[in-house]
Amino acid sequence: MRQICELLVPAGLAALIGAGPSFGASVGGLPVGGASAGGVGVHASGVAESAKGVEPPKGVTLQTGDGTLVVSQPSVDLGVHSDTHPILHAFTVTNASSRRVRLELSFCHFCTPPELGKAELDAGESTSLLMEIDPSGRTGEVRANATITAAGLPASAVMVGVKADIQPRVWVEPLQFFPRVVRGEATSLRAVVTGRSAGFAVTKVESDHPSVSASARPARERAQPGGGKVYDCELDILLPAEMALGRFAARLTVHTNDAEAQSKYITIDGEAVGRVSAQPSRVGVRVTTGAVFGATFEIATADRRTPLVIEQVDVLARDEAGSVALDVVPGPDPSMMYVLVSGTAPMRDRAASDLGVVVIARAGPNGEAESITLPITLVVQLPQ
Repeated sequence: MRQICELLVPAGLAALIGAGPSFGASVGGLPVGGASAGGVGVHASGVAESAKGVEPPKGVTLQTGDGTLVVSQPSVDLGVHSDTHPILHAFTVTNASSRRVRLELSFCHFCTPPELGKAELDAGESTSLLMEIDPSGRTGEVRANATITAAGLPASAVMVGVKADIQPRVWVEPLQFFPRVVRGEATSLRAVVTGRSAGFAVTKVESDHPSVSASARPARERAQPGGGKVYDCELDILLPAEMALGRFAARLTVHTNDAEAQSKYITIDGEAVGRVSAQPSRVGVRVTTGAVFGATFEIATADRRTPLVIEQVDVLARDEAGSVALDVVPGPDPSMMYVLVSGTAPMRDRAASDLGVVVIARAGPNGEAESITLPITLVVQLPQ
């Protein structure tokens, strides 16, 4: 979202939102961020005293409209926040014209929709524009922006934006894995769970997949570049050697001893393949009725080192194809061979005529025999 928002924030506004620490505050009784030692003063308006705007650099002009609408501080740095509560900031929008206006609002597609106190303003009247940053699942700098316009007056557009530095209590890297698992070979993945509380530890990891498991190592203390300490727990995620062939998905739920932090999730979207595979996985051939067709498949061992042994090649299904012939040709090295399939197309036009070839092969002379199906789809057309 950060990248998308930055694309939508013009350079003037992006430059205007600068750095500066800020901690907890509230808007109308709603939590704006995590509390800090000693607390933070709050103006009667509900905006944290430490929320600061930054003067634009020389030569940069912020789009503030034609004066119809006025926002006194259109960019705000909300400082450092945890990920436990939404981060809120209220802007004050004033109708500085002499006429009644109706307000229109646009915002980043992936941002939380802002809330306007009133949709129409009389001359001189003001209303609030509440912006929210959802910190869940985020770390580092996050921005949200919006543009408010008086209906029918595009030149009145005023841009507003907020920025926060999200420092979650607990976070996981990476959150997603896309492994390719070779049957017969156990695969392990590594993730790191980091917490900020003293004595931090991962207490349990639950998996929704019966074959996928994870265990946590003891936490290791690590100093932060800007001061302070965090605690890293490494997770060992095991994918067993006998995973069922095909695609699989798993979700791990990570529980910690930090009572204020929510559980974290790791998703795994992978594929288990045999020690022998075929490329391509399917061949499509466009051919005229009765014409000769051909298809070539590359059969190879997964590690491209173990010698390939092909024991049998048979036609599994031929539909209406005729004179189907099979041949096996050695590849450039012992780990690879080519299976050639040829025949004649059906004598009538067909939107899809399917035939298949089955190959029984081993990775090495003592490897487990694996069955691979080579599907071919013929699109048969009448001669022109």
